[in-house]
Amino acid sequence: MKYKIVEILKTFSEKEIKQFESFLSSPFFNESQKLRKLYTALLKYYPDFNPEIMSEEKLSMEINPNLPYNKSTIKTLFFELANSAEEFMKISVFRTKKAEAEDMLREDYNRRKLFKYVYQNANKTLLEIDSENEYTSDYFYNRHRILTDICNFHQVNNKNSNADFINNHGNFLCERAKCLTYLFTNEILLQYNNFHTVKKTFHLSVENNFIFKLFKKINFIELLECIISETDNAAYSLIFELQLANYRAFSDFENETYYFEYKKLLVKNINL
Repeated sequence: MKYKIVEILKTFSEKEIKQFESFLSSPFFNESQKLRKLYTALLKYYPDFNPEIMSEEKLSMEINPNLPYNKSTIKTLFFELANSAEEFMKISVFRTKKAEAEDMLREDYNRRKLFKYVYQNANKTLLEIDSENEYTSDYFYNRHRILTDICNFHQVNNKNSNADFINNHGNFLCERAKCLTYLFTNEILLQYNNFHTVKKTFHLSVENNFIFKLFKKINFIELLECIISETDNAAYSLIFELQLANYRAFSDFENETYYFEYKKLLVKNINL
């Protein structure tokens, strides 16, 4: 039996098997008694689901012994159980994405016009992600989303455009723009390096390549130097100093000086 649900269940740990059972037992997520029965029947064959001893006919009999086997019915149940498993997997992954979950919570607060809770959540989440010291592209993306919500809150709830409000709002807008720049720069340099690696292996043409056209139009050395000089965060500054050294090493591959400069900077800060 080549059903998606069987392939999914083969990957489930014993803990996930129990959690999915609880998921299917909740009327909020599943109202079908037949799905719960099919899952219970399938668990007898976990984790191998050996096709030599497991058959649709046997499963159909366990689900409803009073009805004759119907291939169309059992296929539909397998399909619906796979959909439920995917919903369970999405929720399980979602629980690990705290910043994204908080972002969606703020979106719902906005929809309900509970603006003060948007602001409270944004400031709380900003402190949490900053305390983790994980300056990945996800971090800069999430920080940009949080700052966007703070900027929107200020615009909606501050009717008096006094000097303090204008300065604070301007600072938030600048910080938001910086996060977008950090995110773009991190990601595009990664793509540039990846393409260089593939190009050297497979001798790809660069004439009509968008990435190389972009790097001809934008002076990324000046962009990185601007980022380094404009940030007041020491960790950000170091990240983009490393990015600059990395970019020079990749873009001028034959110049070993850049390679050794990059290596020296990396080794010096390896503990970070």
